[in-house]
Amino acid sequence: MSEPTVNEITLIKPITVDGETISTVSMREAIVSDHLEAADMAGPNASNARYEACLLSQLTDIPFGVFVKMPEANYFKLMQEYQDMGKSQSAPMISDAPVSSSANNPDND
Repeated sequence: MSEPTVNEITLIKPITVDGETISTVSMREAIVSDHLEAADMAGPNASNARYEACLLSQLTDIPFGVFVKMPEANYFKLMQEYQDMGKSQSAPMISDAPVSSSANNPDND
């Protein structure tokens, strides 16, 4: 198995994480378990927006509480980067992903 792609992204506006100002973040390519964990983190019946925020938070290692408070311009830039990574890997876009893993989870049978 090859290592996931990791891209460095310069944020539109710096954010503060644990008292440190950050202007660039690393975003790694998603693997299947990232989608499952994001769906679990978002919770059943979560909106697509919450699922996307959970997934992008994981892929960038930005704590969720910080992620949801950062400027919208940063969010859109990270979303675009995620989509560009997906296009280069033939991955589905986030909006095509299921919101909840519990409804179709074969382990729940």
